[in-house]
Amino acid sequence: MTCFTKLSAITDKRHFLTNSLVQYRSIIQSNILKITLIVLCILIIVFIISQIYFTMAKTETQPYQISKTEKDFEIRHYPPARMPNISMAAKT
Repeated sequence: MTCFTKLSAITDKRHFLTNSLVQYRSIIQSNILKITLIVLCILIIVFIISQIYFTMAKTETQPYQISKTEKDFEIRHYPPARMPNISMAAKT
């Protein structure tokens, strides 16, 4: 083997390793991007569900009895209830 062929073989191995490293880096970067997007989507979904839950939990409903049900409506009877009314003198 001549010196040139040894140098050529070393250069080929170096190019192979460099190309493999570049491909490995691109795979890792794409996986990191995918994982980041998945985690972000999960966080958004959890946030939306928690907002819906806490909004629904604060809604108060008054009890009623249904006396008649028709196709498009129903007649309800509510027991007597006290409703607060607040008057303020401020204009803001």
